[in-house]
Amino acid sequence: MGLYNALKAVLTWILWLLQIGLAFFFKGTVNVSGERKIEEKEKAEPKNSKKEGKPRNPSKRSIHYVLESNVKNPNEGVTYWMEQKQLVDRLLNDPAFRSMSSSRHLKKEMTESYAQLSVIKQLLSEKESFENCIIFDICCGKGYFGVLGSHCMPTAHFVLCDKNAKMNLNVLTDNQKNIYFYA
Repeated sequence: MGLYNALKAVLTWILWLLQIGLAFFFKGTVNVSGERKIEEKEKAEPKNSKKEGKPRNPSKRSIHYVLESNVKNPNEGVTYWMEQKQLVDRLLNDPAFRSMSSSRHLKKEMTESYAQLSVIKQLLSEKESFENCIIFDICCGKGYFGVLGSHCMPTAHFVLCDKNAKMNLNVLTDNQKNIYFYA
């Protein structure tokens, strides 16, 4: 019965993530016929128009902007990443992490990977250690969850699977000994 409840919780969590992903993808609402209703402000401003405001500094990456904005508007997931000092240092300074730390969706990825890790820790809370635990991440993308999880749970093994075999996986292979990737 315990395995049944764990699987049920994982499937519920996956469906919840899919719902969130669809909401981010559509940035509006979808009616019953499947047509996308675009929000008014998205209609008013063409995608290629220049926005007023401060110009972006080309030497700054997404990680810099995310860390700065988290001071003003704290986000639980980003704050958790910031508490992992060695990991943040790698994001800022390690060339293998450059692709990951430059992502336009970095804040979203940090928040989602923190949520995933929280659920995994909750499901495994009865275990005394995470040694020999094997955790699968299907459709892992760049592997944010794998990087965070392997850093926070170094005795567990993370198996990441994704369709895109051409991804930059330097961050997974060069720096983490408990991550395995399959395409």
